[in-house]
Amino acid sequence: MNFPTNNSDVSKSSAPPRLHRQTLVEVNISVHTGRRNAAHEQAAAVLHASTEQTRMDTKRELAQFGKELIDEALLCTRRSLVEVDAPPLRYLQILRDTIAAQESLIAHEIELTNGNGELAALLGDKLARQLAAFNAVETSNVNYIEELFTFGIPLLDRDTKERLAAFSEDDRRRYQIAVEEFKRCYARRKNEILAS
Repeated sequence: MNFPTNNSDVSKSSAPPRLHRQTLVEVNISVHTGRRNAAHEQAAAVLHASTEQTRMDTKRELAQFGKELIDEALLCTRRSLVEVDAPPLRYLQILRDTIAAQESLIAHEIELTNGNGELAALLGDKLARQLAAFNAVETSNVNYIEELFTFGIPLLDRDTKERLAAFSEDDRRRYQIAVEEFKRCYARRKNEILAS
């Protein structure tokens, strides 16, 4: 679509026209940041709750929800960044992939425990040893996820502080509302999983 321009008003050295996406990012960066932080915080709480579970189906559902929360954090970070490969984005991607691995380990352990499928039948006598191996890898992965959080929390805190410093008073208000509302929503879902 061609828009008429008045060449006398625009010099050849002026900046290129702004993209609509840039404007939307600037308007909503406070909400995206609040949602990202709420999702990240609740993912840590969800994954901690999963380590205290003995029921494998609940453990798997919590791991799946933790992955979904990190997906939310990734989406909000992508929507609020112009830089494609920013450290918060890379950290969240690594965390998401590691949580996905945890979810997969739990699913395999459930399958083997229930004795379903050809793999359980093929393992026969070795099933107990294989389950112990899955459990050891799962424990190691949980420890790695906890280490990622200890690295990532300060990284996101620093990013948030930089953003908050640039926010207007209204942006800070919108940020706070987003954090509170999304934390409440995510905590409700976690509690539903734990109650099931």
